[in-house]
Amino acid sequence: MEYAKKLVYLSNKWYNDGLKKANIRDLSGAVISLEKSLRYNRNNIASRNLLALIYYGRGEVAEALVEWVISKNMKSQGNIANYYIKKLQEATGE
Repeated sequence: MEYAKKLVYLSNKWYNDGLKKANIRDLSGAVISLEKSLRYNRNNIASRNLLALIYYGRGEVAEALVEWVISKNMKSQGNIANYYIKKLQEATGE
């Protein structure tokens, strides 16, 4: 397997593991898996957005915002991070 393809494969494997853990509310385990996913592929937008959502759910709003901003800078169109950033900005204004 080509090296770049293997990295993408491993990143997606860890993303799927993180998603599975998030679904059963193992948030600490999900964070570890998603961070591993991003080590293999920093451009994995799904991993970055899910990691941000978990951070937000744990009350770590600043960390979540950092991940969403990075995600938005990687892909500005059709990225759910835009929605979450907008919601945070609206909540801050209240």
